[in-house]
Amino acid sequence: MTAANPRGVARAWALARPRGFLVALLVAVLSSACQQPEGEVSRIGGGADALAGTVSNDGAGDTADVAVPTDGANGDSTAVAAEGGSSSSDGGDGGAVIVEAGDVAPLDALATADTTADVDPIEMVPVGPCGAGSSVLAPMGWRATASRSSPGDVPEKVFDGNPASRWSTGINGAPGHSFRLDLSTSRTVDGVLMETGGGAFATDFPRGFSVALSTDDANYAQVATGTGTDTLTVVHFPARAARYIKIALTSASPHWWGIAELTVCTQ
Repeated sequence: MTAANPRGVARAWALARPRGFLVALLVAVLSSACQQPEGEVSRIGGGADALAGTVSNDGAGDTADVAVPTDGANGDSTAVAAEGGSSSSDGGDGGAVIVEAGDVAPLDALATADTTADVDPIEMVPVGPCGAGSSVLAPMGWRATASRSSPGDVPEKVFDGNPASRWSTGINGAPGHSFRLDLSTSRTVDGVLMETGGGAFATDFPRGFSVALSTDDANYAQVATGTGTDTLTVVHFPARAARYIKIALTSASPHWWGIAELTVCTQ
């Protein structure tokens, strides 16, 4: 039992008629005395399965909604809604909350339930300089020639693995300057990457160029054209069988044309 609620007494006083004063006062006192302290749920009903427990909040007056299943004996269902401390019932018992015995999961079991789903790890597939679905062709048995070369900058330096060495024209680039690569055998080719090198060589990229492929070094098919704008020029085209790759300038340049490293992409 708890002390009488002054609000309940005042409400009964206001509503009572002179002849029913004592009755109203008695009802108010009994009603207030039977109220349960906030945050507690009393044992309702008999039997070993009766519900008892304590509902806690975070200090702000908000508590979680609690749904209590029934045992199916009378078809009644009850929801205990703790928003603002109110309760509801579908019964006709003057607003009383009727809780039927049933299987109620412990609150601590719900709080510690494992809700983590099994997720397959994501496999990270590295993508090389040629992009997804393509790979770098190893320079095995390659040979190279050029329409002209600067002394010391021979064509074979484009695939020697040393970015500090290079091939260059030795003069400003002009239409008709070309570089030819022999792969020694026919391969499926779908791109080339041209690196000029850094430092003083950073401006020696092709201003305008074309790429052509051949299997016999006699009949060439043009597969791409483009304009270089930086130290790395990337060219992709539909995959095609080829043994020979010819790159030719199509526009003039105020700088030499040079290639430090030439990468061929294959499928």
